[in-house]
Amino acid sequence: MQKKVKQHYDKTAGKEWDRLFQDQYHNIEFFVTTQYLTNYLPKRGRILDAGGGPGRYTIHLARRDYKMTLLDISSEELKIAEKQIQKQKLEKQVDDIIEGTITDLSNFQDNYFDAVICLGGPLSHLVKLAEREKAVRELTRVAKIKAPIFFSVMSRYGVLPRVIKFVPQDASVLPKYFRDGNHPHPESGVFTYTHFFTIDELHNLIKKNNLSIIKTVAIEGIASNLKNEVNKMPKKLYRKWLAVFAKLSNESSIVGISEHFMVISKKI
Repeated sequence: MQKKVKQHYDKTAGKEWDRLFQDQYHNIEFFVTTQYLTNYLPKRGRILDAGGGPGRYTIHLARRDYKMTLLDISSEELKIAEKQIQKQKLEKQVDDIIEGTITDLSNFQDNYFDAVICLGGPLSHLVKLAEREKAVRELTRVAKIKAPIFFSVMSRYGVLPRVIKFVPQDASVLPKYFRDGNHPHPESGVFTYTHFFTIDELHNLIKKNNLSIIKTVAIEGIASNLKNEVNKMPKKLYRKWLAVFAKLSNESSIVGISEHFMVISKKI
C-alpha cells in the first residue's frame, strides 16, 4: 500500500507543492496549522518534518531559524523541496532531506529532535493498524523528552459530505467504514485506500506511546466542505473569516466534523 502512496505523490508532486496555496479554502489548513506551530513549538531547536512532502512547513520553519530535517516517501516531492530550499537560500537551516517512511526512522537516534511534526495526513496513508502503531512509536522515539509532537489526520466524519457529493453510491459500505475508517479517496474512489480517524482513535494511539495530549484542534473547522463559498469571498472578507476559523479551531463540538484535525502532544 505504501508503494501506491509513493506512486501517487510522485505523479502529483507539483500539485502537492501548490496545494496549500492554490486557493483560499486550502490556505486555511496552512494558516491554522502554523498558528499552532507558533504557539506550541519551542523557541528554537531541531525539528523533524515527517511526511513533509515538498517542504512547505520545512521552509516556513527554516525561515524562523529552526534547524529542519525533511523526510518523505516521494522522491519527486523531495526534489521540489530541495529546489525551493536552494531558491530561498535556506540550505544552512535544513540539515537533511531524506526519502523514507514514517514507519522506519532508523536513520535517527533516540531522543534526537526538539519537536516532531507529522502534518497533512501521513498517518492516514497507513491503512493497517500495525503500521500506524509503528509510525507513532517511531515518531515518539526520535523526539526528546518533553518535546511536542504534532499529528494531523483526515477525519472519519469530516469526509462524509464529500462522499455524498462524489461517490453517493458508497452509502452501502458506510457501516464498514464507520467500523474500520478505511475508504477510497472520495473524489475519485480509486486513489488508494486511506484511513480516516476518529478523535478517540487517535487519542488512544497517542496515549499508548508515552505521550500526553496537550490540545486537539480542527483544521478547516466550520469551513469544511465549503470550498466554493470560501473561494468566492473577497480577500478582505476572507481575512476576517480566517480569524474566525482560527478562533473556533479548538471548539470541541467542531473538531470531529473538520476535514482534518490535529492533536498536539508531548513526550513524557
